[in-house]
Amino acid sequence: MSRTKKPKADTSLQSIWEYGNPNETYFKELNRIDSFVYYIPKDLIENTENELCNETRVAVFCYLYGHRILINDTISFSLKSMCGWFNKNDINPNSTILKKILDSLNLLSNMGYIQIKTNLMKYSIAKPIQVEFNVAVIKNVENGFAKIYNDELHTIFFNRRVNVKHGIQNLLLLSYLRCNIVQRPNKINHALNTHNLIEAYDCYEKDIINDIGLSHYYISNSIKDLMELGFIYCDRVSSFKYSEDYFIKGVLVFVNKYKREDKYVLAQGENYYMSEFKKKEMRLRQLFESYKKKWEIKSESD
Repeated sequence: MSRTKKPKADTSLQSIWEYGNPNETYFKELNRIDSFVYYIPKDLIENTENELCNETRVAVFCYLYGHRILINDTISFSLKSMCGWFNKNDINPNSTILKKILDSLNLLSNMGYIQIKTNLMKYSIAKPIQVEFNVAVIKNVENGFAKIYNDELHTIFFNRRVNVKHGIQNLLLLSYLRCNIVQRPNKINHALNTHNLIEAYDCYEKDIINDIGLSHYYISNSIKDLMELGFIYCDRVSSFKYSEDYFIKGVLVFVNKYKREDKYVLAQGENYYMSEFKKKEMRLRQLFESYKKKWEIKSESD
């Protein structure tokens, strides 16, 4: 699936390395199919206000995005073929997922991402549905994207080591985390202008519930799945106590288990993700200490 190269001492890629000596470490160069990127708008990932919203919205978008590249901006498909792409083959006309997919198609249409050419009121499992992808709208999204790679999608839906029934929810959560875990700049990506960023994201579970609409059950299970699949590392920073009566509950901290850019894997392994986690934990401790000092000053003045 992938091949390796050993960079020379004077290679222009040297400065992408943050962990280990580039002369002693192999970086992975992915093949063209595996390194194909799905750009998923953050506005779609965090759209929980629309009545058509459900957990299939990102999966449906990815299916159309990928098939647009394979065909053209007009895509013809059936609900059966889409469900097969999600590794959901045991469907019938009364399956709940069919209604959710149709709602997601209407949601994507309402957001301007696609134009539906078929009357969805008269659907069947095998009947072709035709939609047109609005490429111009996707390119002009202002609030950013999540980047999911083609081989990651395949792992989410077809890996046998975890419960593939949660693949749709796992994709939604991973997309959300990819939007919020920033990457420091390197020779390949100059989008950011500071090296002080920590490649981690902290939040409470209720924040995820509010942002993407998944239930506590799916969030807790998807976190376990994504960790087992090797996508993320997650742990909770311990609570910070101000006094006997006041404390800050520990937040969840998420870190990617590897760092990718274009067709390259730039960093991976425990040395990478634990370093990022510990830096984030230290910064949160410093923040909590500053809160404590302000709280003590306020208590004394009262």
